[in-house]
Parts: sequence; structure tokens; C-alpha cells
Amino acid sequence: MNARRPRELAWACLLSICCFVACLPDMGKAQTDAGASGDAGASSDAGAVDADAAALIAEGVVVFTTTSVPPYGNVGCQYCHCPDATGGCNLGAPRIAGKTRPEVANALQSVTEMSVIILSERQIDAVAAFLATK
Repeated sequence: MNARRPRELAWACLLSICCFVACLPDMGKAQTDAGASGDAGASSDAGAVDADAAALIAEGVVVFTTTSVPPYGNVGCQYCHCPDATGGCNLGAPRIAGKTRPEVANALQSVTEMSVIILSERQIDAVAAFLATK
């Protein structure tokens, strides 16, 4: 085994944690801002939808930053696509910011390097929701 690999993976894990923690305040602010600018006459269902959307985006952050990819551990999508989804961090990965759910699902099935990544339908929804914020 290459002596650099454990060190690279340790840095990738640390970066994943930092990215996740750094995104938390922004997500809370976005949810608060959305609630503050909402129509006072809107139904209470709108708040539930916003909360559901925020929860899905938060789950997407976790999947994007820490999804387990054997044998590399919890490096997440960000390892190759960069924490801001602009691409180019590793393996020449492309920019994926703003990609849609069908595009994410298609890439998971058709891109050879991603074929080892197994995500549930909910996780794919979550990643796409997160990427839509980029």
C-alpha cells in the first residue's frame, strides 16, 4: 500500500468534517431567511415543506461530505468533486454544482469511477437537493 494513501485519506476525512461543520450555520440562516420572508397568510404546510427541504439538504451535505466509498472510507463526493462541487479535486472529476437528480442518478450508474458508490433513492434525492444550492 502506498504510504501516502493513509495520509491523503486522513486529510480527506478532516476536510469532510470541516466542510460539514462550516455548512451548518449557512443552512440554518437560509432556513431562517426563508421563514422571515414568507407570506404571513401562507398555510402552515409551507413551513413543513420548508423544514422538509432543509432536512433533505442537510442530509445531502452529510452524504456529499462523508459517503463511504470502499476501500477509501468516509471521503464523500467532495473528495473528487471538491467541497464546493466545482470539480477538479481528484481524478479529474467535473463540476457538479447545480446538477439535477436525474443527472446524479445517471452518473452513479454510468461513470466507471463512481460505480462503487451505492446510494439509496433518498440519498440521491438529498445530494441533488444539496447540489441545487450550489
